[in-house]
Amino acid sequence: MPTVSIFTEKFLPLAQAEARTLGMPAAPMVAIPHPMETMAQAEIASAVDRVLDGIVRALTAREAAGA
Repeated sequence: MPTVSIFTEKFLPLAQAEARTLGMPAAPMVAIPHPMETMAQAEIASAVDRVLDGIVRALTAREAAGA
């Protein structure tokens, strides 16, 4: 089943380290702006718009690869 990890930018190094440790260094990941809790609703919508293509690309690339 295609998956992608989504987290805030602050946690990118941790996510990458965990993926390597678990033997999945190429695991699809998408980072969103940090911190989200202080963003206005319009800022959150804009942030989602900026990363949505990356999420779709990560999901469909795995599917296309037969994952």
